[in-house]
Formats: sequence, C-alpha cells, structure tokens
Amino acid sequence: MRSLRRTALALLACVLVSPLAAAQTKAAFDRIVDFSVTLKTVSAAATGGAALPANRLFLLEGSIGEVVVLDDRPEAWKVRVELVAGEWIGTDEVRGYRCWVTFAGPEYAEIFPAEPPGEPSPGYLPPRARVLVLAHALAPVLTPLGERVMELGGIAVRSGP
Repeated sequence: MRSLRRTALALLACVLVSPLAAAQTKAAFDRIVDFSVTLKTVSAAATGGAALPANRLFLLEGSIGEVVVLDDRPEAWKVRVELVAGEWIGTDEVRGYRCWVTFAGPEYAEIFPAEPPGEPSPGYLPPRARVLVLAHALAPVLTPLGERVMELGGIAVRSGP
C-alpha cells in the first residue's frame, strides 16, 4: 500500500510540475529566438528603422535570390545568400524586402555549391527556392550599387513551405 501511495504521489508531482517545466523551457527559448522579426523588419533595420534585438536569433521565411561563394576552399566554405520576400500593397503595388545571410562551413558546400550540380544532393537549395533561415544580426552593409542591406550570420537553413 505504501509503494502505491509513493507511486501515486510521484505521478501527481510529475503532472503538477510538467506545465511549470514547459513554461520555463518556453521562457528560455523566447530569450533566445525573437519570432516577431520578419524579413520586412530586417530590411527596415538596414535602412534606419528600428534596431534588431541584440543577441537574439531570428527565424525568417523567404526565397533564395543570388548566391555568391565568398570562400571556395572546402574546409572554409563561405557563401552569401540573398534572402528575398515581398508583399502586396493594395492591388497594384508589390513591396520587396531582402537581406544577405552569410553561411560558413563545409556543410554548406552541398547546399549552396559554386555551380548548379548535374545531380543535385538532397540538401541542395537552388535560387528561387523557398527557405526557412535561422540567423542572427551582424550589421547593415552597402551593396555595390550603394543600397543598404542587413547582413545576417546564418546558423541553419532548410527548404521552406
């Protein structure tokens, strides 16, 4: 009987503590990832809008524009990916947003190769592919045409919805 009581109390404690543990996990996650940041807010931050939250990660949705290989050494592979998105304003205007995301490491060579592959790897992401990107803010930079865009440090990327 005593072991049954202990088991029942242990189960009850687990049921009571579980929501609290989940809340602590969500709170910790919310301190790391800012889901309010979109490609629109990133684009605005580059041109003088509200600053992006410091020391936070962003989960951004967009399409791959241009991919530029910055370092093609296999052990130091580095690419800059233009992430683009847009929205309709009314029925006759489209507003575009973009940023640059830099990915570094040999794991990105198959995802973003220097040349389009004849036989793409399963992880290959071609231009115009919809993607989800996990990144952090670096700084606004000037493009060769003098436009300001935000540069982000890419942490992860996958095919999007």
